[in-house]
Amino acid sequence: MTRKTHRPKLLIIGIDGATFDLILPWANSGQLPVFRRLLEGGVHGRLISSVPPVTAPAWTSFMTGKNPGKHGLYHFIEPQPPGYGIRYSNRLSCRSESMWQILCRAGLSVGVINVPMTYPPESVNGYMISGMDAPEDDRRITSPPELYHELEAKFGRVNYQVRHLGYLKSERQRDELLKTLDQINLHYLSMTEYLLETHPADVVMVVFTSTDTVQHFFWHYMDPKHPQYDPKQYADAVLNVYKSIDRVIGKLREKLPEEASLMLMSDHGFGPTSARSISMNRWLSQIGLLKTKPRSDRGILGFVMKKADAILRTTLTPRHKAKLAQWFPRLRKKWEYNFTGLANIDWKNTRAYCHEILFFPTGIRINLRDTYPSGIVSSGKEYNDLIAFLRMKLYELKDPVTGRQLIRKVCHKDEVYHGPYLSSAPDLIPVWWEGINFSTAVSFPENKNKDVIHYSGNRSVGTGEWSGTHAAYGILLLHGNLFHNGITLEQPEITDLAPTLLHGLGIPVPEDMDGRVLSAAFLSDRDILTQKARSQAGAWERGEAGAWERGENTTYSDEDSAKIAERLRALGYM
Repeated sequence: MTRKTHRPKLLIIGIDGATFDLILPWANSGQLPVFRRLLEGGVHGRLISSVPPVTAPAWTSFMTGKNPGKHGLYHFIEPQPPGYGIRYSNRLSCRSESMWQILCRAGLSVGVINVPMTYPPESVNGYMISGMDAPEDDRRITSPPELYHELEAKFGRVNYQVRHLGYLKSERQRDELLKTLDQINLHYLSMTEYLLETHPADVVMVVFTSTDTVQHFFWHYMDPKHPQYDPKQYADAVLNVYKSIDRVIGKLREKLPEEASLMLMSDHGFGPTSARSISMNRWLSQIGLLKTKPRSDRGILGFVMKKADAILRTTLTPRHKAKLAQWFPRLRKKWEYNFTGLANIDWKNTRAYCHEILFFPTGIRINLRDTYPSGIVSSGKEYNDLIAFLRMKLYELKDPVTGRQLIRKVCHKDEVYHGPYLSSAPDLIPVWWEGINFSTAVSFPENKNKDVIHYSGNRSVGTGEWSGTHAAYGILLLHGNLFHNGITLEQPEITDLAPTLLHGLGIPVPEDMDGRVLSAAFLSDRDILTQKARSQAGAWERGEAGAWERGENTTYSDEDSAKIAERLRALGYM
């Protein structure tokens, strides 16, 4: 029998993209027995994600207990001042202290495994192993650094991520992907079991991302209501990954002491795509708010890139594409700038624009005079009038299939964010994750008079194309002798989790956290950790101040950016 230590007293299992829409019926039918037992003996609720419900801001809001206006991380990309360029987000984009630092300062030890937006890893009392935002094959993903060599000697690959999604063109490749997802689950299970035994910590967290991946690419095989439903032999692909996670949770529970508590959570939910996409910059051009350069000014690069992209994207393997990007960093930057929808814009005559490099719409930005080098819109009345005009025109967009209103809700940044980093947010956020969802299509000037809304439901899902997308409601499940049995929480939010965990651990909740303590979940105000366990955690001497304290926003090197770009492309985010 496996030896159990006094630690951890709290285990957090992140299940990326998990949704109760699938878990509840599968658990009730007996196909997810571990989930079923935890649901019957614990507290659960549909967890409201960040705005938007995207990996980068959601996990960061979980770790800080704050909205993006306070931590500054809104998406996978962020503006690169002082111009109109972009860069990829990582942990150093976050301007707020994480709960890991708060726990360590309180005398507890932590173990953090594969949580997104933790690269580069923080110095903690315990260990941290960065997640998906770590560049491929980077050996700087562990804190302390020497842990990497220990894990590599034991497990070989440390940061095990999917690498070939954009190359899915055959049943053989789809089968290989599903096999890889199972291997990744087992890899992180084995690593977590090993660390629980050899590096015991008071609070341990591990994230499994296979659920997110399989839902993105296999949803249309199981959902008869999907506009591109394809009833092939992959109807159980999503279910089988959830079964794998169910077994993983069961095995990790066996490692816990009886007094330990367990949290299961996801960063967002999931659902089918609608096969609708919008070329937002083309739309802005058609309503007179965005101007493009004359054809003679655009050069041949944009034309060549557009033609070459479709060929290279489906013929080169991800490893080959990553190598090309690393060998030719300037070309990569030009390529990405072209596919953000920015390369052809006449900034001195443009009032509003979007970044179009990501599958998810990133919001509309106003070309403000005091913010951008070629800004032409004044703050105050001119800005407010423009916002009102954009809202009206967005609500006028019609679904090409039904003829009804496509966008049901548009948020101004002041309505969903607050804090010192509000200026970094897009000015308007069309809510693409509610009602009839939609994605991004790149705008090219030669197509400026074509339709701005596209429907692809009349064809099969293409190579590397998503059929499942993010939704607002993830999962929260709390289990252990600290929590009630079988009750449902009302409207828990992802920012509530950090203050709730701190409260359960007997640690004062910082006043600047936006989340609330989910008091209804607790049986009483007993601490999860005993004073004895805390004293055993030992003193923690914090190293160099975090980037959030220094006021920095360090980004990746050119080589690292190429690796991250290829990771996001492989996952379908770009």
